[in-house]
Amino acid sequence: MKKIRTVYISNGENGWHVLQEILRNHPAFEVQAVFTTPPPESEESISGYRSFRDLAEAFSLPLFEVKNSASLRNIISLSPDIIFCIGWSRLLPKDILAVPPLGAIGMHPTLLPEGRGRAPIPWAIIKGMSRSGVTMFYLDEGVDSGDIIVQKEFEIRFEDDAASVYFKAVSAMVGLAREYLPLLAEGQAHRKEQEEAKASWWERRTPEDGCIDWSKSVLENYNFIRALTRPYPGAFTYHRKTKVRLWKSAPRDSGGRSKPGVILDVNRHHRSFTVSCRKGSLEILSFEGIDFTSLRTGDTLGKVMR
Repeated sequence: MKKIRTVYISNGENGWHVLQEILRNHPAFEVQAVFTTPPPESEESISGYRSFRDLAEAFSLPLFEVKNSASLRNIISLSPDIIFCIGWSRLLPKDILAVPPLGAIGMHPTLLPEGRGRAPIPWAIIKGMSRSGVTMFYLDEGVDSGDIIVQKEFEIRFEDDAASVYFKAVSAMVGLAREYLPLLAEGQAHRKEQEEAKASWWERRTPEDGCIDWSKSVLENYNFIRALTRPYPGAFTYHRKTKVRLWKSAPRDSGGRSKPGVILDVNRHHRSFTVSCRKGSLEILSFEGIDFTSLRTGDTLGKVMR
């Protein structure tokens, strides 16, 4: 079989696993180069970032660090037959999309056309969705709007959080790559236009969006905390002037009539504390940024306290 000249673009954990699948199990795809970004200055700047240096070295692949849009122009000179762009939050320019005769392939962790845009995993959990999935599709000039190749659905359980849903999405992506790369190589992959009438767009999230609103319901705040836990920057609140990151919580029935944000209980044995919300309370099971011994029953959490 003729080798398929392949360019790979990613800076995410999900993209790393799909590339590993290609390199190990799909020799028809001859990866000419990997395009990624330099390591971020902080964990918050690119959630889910992963370096590709280890794969590039193990498989003797050229690795290009993309510092601006001009850096991607090197792709044109490589004349790839196909481009994979997975775990990448930037749109590819029109002239690059026009290069590969087999197209540019992306994967997005929602069931498109629902959930186009940014932060799909946090948004799915924040919205309380019980099901989501992964879409393999052809990239076009729009945002996650290209023709669909295939989709794989998975369940979001009540106890799931961003890390477990992220793992489900990565597993689904690798599974789709394993099944559909041979069809792409043979030009037999189906494509279906997205239904624009059913499209929805989810906005970009920043670390500053993680400030919890204790006046919301216990269920909303439970979803909020589990949606923003690692590998994302985390939900947060303030105890006076101290920022407290909240990584894990559990809904409790008590506290619905108390003022939102009031600490109802401090459990010294389990190193947890319970906070009043609308319609109940949340026990905070994992947190950081504060000396636990400084917390007192009756203290109020919220925005910066002066």
